[in-house]
Amino acid sequence: MAIHISATPSLPAASVLPDWHGRNLLLAPHRLGFFLGVLVLILASGWWEWVQLSRVALLGNLPSAISPTLVHASVMVMGFFPLFYSVLVWLALVTRMSCGHSGCALVADNLVWVLFWALQCATLMRIVASSAGPLSP
Repeated sequence: MAIHISATPSLPAASVLPDWHGRNLLLAPHRLGFFLGVLVLILASGWWEWVQLSRVALLGNLPSAISPTLVHASVMVMGFFPLFYSVLVWLALVTRMSCGHSGCALVADNLVWVLFWALQCATLMRIVASSAGPLSP
């Protein structure tokens, strides 16, 4: 069971425009995810601050059809977290699974792959067995 590290880095240098442009967000998917996540966080934080200040009567009353707490929870769970999680998937997992900390490609031998797929099959069989319910009526 050996993991070999190649001598040449597998990631090419990214070409970035000299000044910041909106089109730089599309050079890599994690940039757009970070940008949208931060945008949602800033807007939601500003709205949530207004809600909190309206509760202590420092700002006008904020009319709402549903509970602001429910809206806040929904925006954070279904808006902010998925954007930042997508960055984790696109950037961290892809980099760490294909390259080591040195930036060189990691290559696993056949024994490592057999053990990996055996673990995946065992996990799948346990999930199927637990979802089937009891065997006897």
